[in-house]
Amino acid sequence: MRIQEAMMKLLIRQPFYGALASAVSVRENRNVKRMRTSLTSGVVLHYNPAWYEELPEAQAVGTLMHELLHLLLLHALRLSGRDPLLWALCCDMAVNGHIPAGMLMDSAVTTEKIEERVEYPLERMKSAEYYYDKLSGLLDDSLSLFQREDAAALPALNGSILEADLFCEEDVGQVDESALKARLQDIVAAASQGNELPPELQTVFAIEPRRSKIDWAAVFKRFLSGRGRMQIRATYKRDSRRFDGFPGHKRSVGLRVLVALDESGSISDEQLNLFFNELIAINRITNAQVLVTEFDTECSEPEPAETYRHRQSRSKKGGTDFKQIFRLAEDLKIFSVVIFTDGNGDAPAQVNQRVLWILTKDGKQPADYGYSVHFEDGLNYG
Repeated sequence: MRIQEAMMKLLIRQPFYGALASAVSVRENRNVKRMRTSLTSGVVLHYNPAWYEELPEAQAVGTLMHELLHLLLLHALRLSGRDPLLWALCCDMAVNGHIPAGMLMDSAVTTEKIEERVEYPLERMKSAEYYYDKLSGLLDDSLSLFQREDAAALPALNGSILEADLFCEEDVGQVDESALKARLQDIVAAASQGNELPPELQTVFAIEPRRSKIDWAAVFKRFLSGRGRMQIRATYKRDSRRFDGFPGHKRSVGLRVLVALDESGSISDEQLNLFFNELIAINRITNAQVLVTEFDTECSEPEPAETYRHRQSRSKKGGTDFKQIFRLAEDLKIFSVVIFTDGNGDAPAQVNQRVLWILTKDGKQPADYGYSVHFEDGLNYG
């Protein structure tokens, strides 16, 4: 699974983790064995695609949650002279308790595995400091830790090896640390107000549980930020390496996306205007090449998002046939489709495209494929 897909699933299924992911820059790095986060110049999540994209879906999402929880709890900044091997072990115990067992790797360090190893009772869902205090007296006795590459390793009773990645010692300035803490506090505060803090983290932040809501615009932006084809364009901000006085070239990766707006009559003019305004705003900050079509039982001629203007008089107010959208996408050789709709209509049994259904408040996803998120009547951004 690609990491962009894992982030999409987090945004939809667990918006709090999706909000954390949005605060992180993600970079492929084949010099990293698995995955690690750097805090020296902004928050950068380095990952090895050869390793990550071979993980099963559940573990790919779980691994991303694991790294985001380390960031949230600032484990990399709390070593404070402790033994780095034991600290890595205890930090993994603290975060893995918040992740379902089926989403963890076989080598993951958990409270249950360590409790079995040391034959000592340990409370669940506690801080890394709690586990460190409980286990520090057992080093070289019940806990024979050793370093294997960039990880703390411990033999398990079943003969396997448990591993916890070590934290890199970084020189994070006081200003950067304060800014990072403020950003994380903002995310937690927004989660409490937006009803999206996971129940298992309620005790960590002492916030009352509420019903989850999803920021549809964040899901939309993430969908438009996926991996696509290389684009090359001239720019006078960069000189040509071959010819003096000529513009250089800027390379960027972007998707081609077909955005279909439901004109069947169940979508209000206000909703379409709000959606269109968000489309234009997001298109300015992504590399996506977006074509827009309006549809009911047929699709209008697609137009580039930059030139598209919603007509004052709506000509399409009939029924809804989603099959026409995918036929158009096939003709255009576009494999990413966003559909803004109430969900009422005929959809094909299967399609060849990545699909994001943006549904009105009471809308239902008309097919099993793709992602879906509710627009909340276009007025509530979560």
